[in-house]
Parts: sequence; C-alpha cells; structure tokens
Amino acid sequence: MLFAYVIKEKRFVILDESDGMPFNELIFTPIPVLHTKNLYMGGTMGLVRINTDLVFENNSSPILKLLDAKLNGKSTLEQIKDKRISIPWNHSSFNVKVIADEKSSFRKHLFRYTIEGKNAMELDSYLHTLELGRLAPGEYTISVSCDTPNGEWTQPAELLTIVVSPPWWKSTWFILSCVFLVLCAGGAVFYTLIKKKENRLKQKMREHEKKTYEEKIRFLINISHELRTPLTLIYASLKRLLNGEVKQTEIPEYLHSAYKQADQMKDIINIVLDARRMEVGQEVLRISSHPLHEWVKEVADTFQTASKAKNIEISYSFDEQIQSVAYDDTKCKVVLSNLLMNALKYSPNNSRILIKTLRTDESIQVLVQDQGIGLEHVDITKLFTRFYQGKHSQEEVVSVYHMPRC
Repeated sequence: MLFAYVIKEKRFVILDESDGMPFNELIFTPIPVLHTKNLYMGGTMGLVRINTDLVFENNSSPILKLLDAKLNGKSTLEQIKDKRISIPWNHSSFNVKVIADEKSSFRKHLFRYTIEGKNAMELDSYLHTLELGRLAPGEYTISVSCDTPNGEWTQPAELLTIVVSPPWWKSTWFILSCVFLVLCAGGAVFYTLIKKKENRLKQKMREHEKKTYEEKIRFLINISHELRTPLTLIYASLKRLLNGEVKQTEIPEYLHSAYKQADQMKDIINIVLDARRMEVGQEVLRISSHPLHEWVKEVADTFQTASKAKNIEISYSFDEQIQSVAYDDTKCKVVLSNLLMNALKYSPNNSRILIKTLRTDESIQVLVQDQGIGLEHVDITKLFTRFYQGKHSQEEVVSVYHMPRC
C-alpha cells in the first residue's frame, strides 16, 4: 500500500492494487530518473514506476447499495418495500449483501456496518456480506459506510430496516385480544354479580310483599276474631230484646250488657292501634293492680245474657288467699272473654261453667271449666296454632284459639 500526498489539495491518497500498486516491499527513498517525470522505487516484487503527472480525483467516493437480502438462504428482495422488510420470529438466519458502485470495480474496501435497534452494534469487515444470524423480535436499522482513497469514511448509507415480528402469543393483537377477553370476562362477572344482587333484591321485595300481605290477612283474621265475641253478645242481647223475650224489668240489664261489650270493642280497637309496636317487638303492657275476683265476675257478667239463652249456669270457685293482682286489664279481659265464649259455644244446654282461681308458687291462674266436648279428639301439639280446628267423634268441629299472654 502506497500513500501519495497532493500538495495543492493538502490531502493524502491511498494507492492499492486497483491503482496498479500490487503488494510489494519497497525501499523508503525513491530514485529520480533524469530527463523524465517518473519516480522509480525498488521492491522485493520488482521495480515500481510512479507517474508524477497522475491526477487524483477528489469526488471518487463509492455509492453503497443493497445487492441482496437472504432469509434462511433465500432471497427476499421482492418483499422489501421502502427499505423495510418483516420477517418471522422463528427464522434461522438473515444476511445482507452490499455493493460499492464506483469507477474502479477492483478496489477493495473496508466496510463499517452499523446495526441500530435492540442489540445495537458496529462491525468492520472487508466482506460484502453481513451475516446477522437469528434476530430477537424487534426493529433493526442496518447502515453501512466504507473507506475512501483519502483514508476517510463515507457517509453511512441506510440499507434496510428489519422488523422481526414477535411470536403470536407475544404479538400486540394477541395481547389486546387477551386484554379484551379479560375485560369481557370481568364485565360478564360484574354483570352477573349485579344481576344476582338485583334478583336477590327482587326476591327480598317479593318476600317482603308476601310477608306484608300475610300480615295484613293475619291482622284482619285476628281483629275479626277478637271483635266476634263482643259482637256476638251484643247481637244476642239485641235479638232477645227485639223478639220480646225479655221482661220489662230485665231490659236495663240487657242494655247494660250490650254497653259493656261495646266498651270492650273499643278496648280491642285500642289494642289494634298498638299492633305496629307489637310487630317490632315493642308491645306495651299497661299493668296496674286490680282485685282479681271482682274483675273476673265483672267480665263473666257480660256473658249472663248468652248463658241464660242456653240455660247455662256460671259459678265461681275462688282462692281466698288471692286479693289484688297486677296485670294488663284490657288484654287479659280479651283472653278471658274468648275462653268464656268458647265455653258457652261448645257447652250443651242446661249445663254448668266453673271459673276458678288458683295460686301456685310461680303464678296465679284463672281456669275456665265447662261440660262441653273437650279436647279428646284434638292434636295437642297444634293446640296453640292460630285457629286450628279439630273434629269430634260426632263430626262436631272443635275450634282452638291461640290467645296472647296477659
């Protein structure tokens, strides 16, 4: 390799085999020959003549172009669009071949390949082919430059942009599809939960409406039952008065009995007004002290008219140790009235009803004993079920009423 210095341009020029300078070991001092413009230099491979009139062009830089691109050993030039090509992730090799377009096709160049992308690198080689092997998924830009006779490098020329697509399970569309499916699944789960919650709310509303309806029906049954006893007694008294079955002297007694039953109906209605408090567990008991025996007789006297109609005697057996007792007068009057009404209803004519009081260690009891059909054919386990009815052997219906505690 021989270097020439252009004095006017102040630059060096490299002379190689393409300039007629083969590989040779030369002496350091040229020998001028008289009467010529040539220089002669001796070397191991022979004598070299240098023409001093040789002109060196300044714009002799080669143009670098892409000659071929091979994927797995097969050319892919037809697949390159706008200097871009897409290759699959599972390729085995990819090679790029370049060519230096210049006047002297024999000049040997040193190429500098620059790879920009995921694995950036720079490589110098005398080979026209760049072997990339297997590239990881991503985008790579291949640029190349080469040396010039001036000893400089040409401007890097962009040859090709390689896009290595990722495997399908790492591709953007697959990831977006997974995200979409997850969102859909999440939306479906959320919709299902909302729907279930909505259905539970609807079910609770239906149950609440059903419960409210049942409570209304129960309320109507209860109020009808509680009002039936005083209404029956009022009806019986008025019927006897209208039929002329009552003596003139007994009319005040019958009217007084009807008045008492009407007063009891008023008390029952007052209890109904407290029904809401009873439903929420806030039942109020108005407890006060009363002489028990006088109170029992007062309640029983309201049934004298009905008892006389069936010629039934109401008698008493009181425990003299019992005097005043604290209880809710209104509620206990309803209980005792219902017991007496049932006793009158199911007792035969010309029979007897006995009202007893009894003191025990834990309570004071008021007992109503009649001579009716009894509870022999009644299911005892259902005795306190509201409005349960049993049957007598003679097909008489026995009604058993569940009374509230007083």
